[in-house]
Amino acid sequence: MSRQRVVAALSVCALVLMLAISAMPQRSAPTAQTDDQTPGIPKFYAESRQILVEADVWGKTREKGEHPWIGGENLRSRLERQIIEQLVPVSRALEKEDFHIFDNGIEQKINYFKESDFPAFDNTNHWYMVPSIEGTWGIYDDGPHYGPPEASYMIGYVPPPSAPGKCRTLKVVVEGHDVEVNRDSYCVQGSGSGNIEALAGEKIGNRMREVAQSSKPMRDVAPPSKQGSSDITLHASTLWSSGVLTVARESLPSVDPPVVGTDFTYVVEVHDSKAPATVQITAGFDFYSWRNWDYPCKKNPALYILGIAYKANGDVAGQFADTYSCLGAIRLSEHYRDPQGLGGVYIPLRFDTQLALRPGDYDLVVVVGDGDYFHRAKMPLHVETLDPQRLMVSDLVVAGIVRYAGWVFREAAAVNPAPVVPSPLVSKDSQYFPDSDQTTHLGKHTPLYVYFEIYEPQIESPGIKVYYQWRITDQKTGSVVISTEQVSAADWMIPGNVVIPVGLTVNTERLKKGFYKLELLAADSGGARVGLASS
Repeated sequence: MSRQRVVAALSVCALVLMLAISAMPQRSAPTAQTDDQTPGIPKFYAESRQILVEADVWGKTREKGEHPWIGGENLRSRLERQIIEQLVPVSRALEKEDFHIFDNGIEQKINYFKESDFPAFDNTNHWYMVPSIEGTWGIYDDGPHYGPPEASYMIGYVPPPSAPGKCRTLKVVVEGHDVEVNRDSYCVQGSGSGNIEALAGEKIGNRMREVAQSSKPMRDVAPPSKQGSSDITLHASTLWSSGVLTVARESLPSVDPPVVGTDFTYVVEVHDSKAPATVQITAGFDFYSWRNWDYPCKKNPALYILGIAYKANGDVAGQFADTYSCLGAIRLSEHYRDPQGLGGVYIPLRFDTQLALRPGDYDLVVVVGDGDYFHRAKMPLHVETLDPQRLMVSDLVVAGIVRYAGWVFREAAAVNPAPVVPSPLVSKDSQYFPDSDQTTHLGKHTPLYVYFEIYEPQIESPGIKVYYQWRITDQKTGSVVISTEQVSAADWMIPGNVVIPVGLTVNTERLKKGFYKLELLAADSGGARVGLASS
């Protein structure tokens, strides 16, 4: 990243669209408390002494003549509505006393309880983000499919003490009802980050490390039938901040557990200048010849990913690893009552994660494969030094997916006490995921979504004001085609926080077919001025 200027390459044509997906909204919005962890890199997390479980509840049977609630969303066809109306009705308006939650078979006292009802909806051409403790997988549903109505209950409790690396079982019971939980166990984080051998076995793990270190061209690693035409695309963005999410509780004078607050606030914290930066990494992979696994997952096929950041001397500076299995996807489909698994199981098209890296230059290598064949991508990576005493800006993130930020809390409940990885990029009520294409492609009427952070150490100084401005230039001629005057960043400021997370929707209607770059500049009323850049 260049500190003087952040540049994002854009390609505009009439036929190609950048993905900009808005997920169904949910009622709960995120919240915050202070981070009292030991010194280090702040992380987005659900408080480790609070376990959250999401449970969907249905009735056992459908009474004759009963018309179950499906909500008022517009569905694609009358047939879809008729099919959904034949499902067993969801169970709304249940009370905390109706639920029993068990941790390793022992019932726990519920200290957080919230219901959210979701209507049936058409989920064709939607992204599903599936979190794990190592990162977030992205699955694209091109349908046609529908999402059934849900009565979803978020349940929290304080778990028994458990040693790092240990896992415990979860079970939720509601008498007289069917219950599906978002997970049946949780694990206390150990030190296994990046351990592909533990996830995939020694044979596959060793092979992936060989591919990562190999200098052979990809045709010698994967046969043409498994190579696809796009292989792997990589994007990396350096930020010096992290989000924090905890479960807030109201302390009320009562013998019973305190009543739990239902509102959540998202707060962004800046790293100490001596701490490593957070480098968010997006790997896109669309191997056209194997987009789906056959149902019902014979031999349980899986997708494996390994990423390694190498220093100039060849030492490993950081690594990540994860796996996504066909059977795991089936369990997810069953949880959401999604019938897509009947014909085939979608294979993920992207993986988002993060590494903690100190300032310097690295080579990032990512290997993706199915255990038999592998694909490899490599990119140079530069991490800038944070100067905590002056105005600075992060890398620019061009977003391919933008959705309601309330989903962050729902996903935190799927992985806590581990953090959500990568730390969510949230501005106001929107969450931004980087575009996974090699070059951002825009359709004629498609806006450009961008996210960046301004770091203003003087934000609490009397009278200090922060501004930004952007412009788009034609890469061929160098001429400015769209630009703005200075715009106040006040609407994005978080009281008491030196990080200003900015999410913009840039209107590109005036752009003709061609290649462009986007440049942004930040300044404050004290005279500080800095450019922001990305490649």
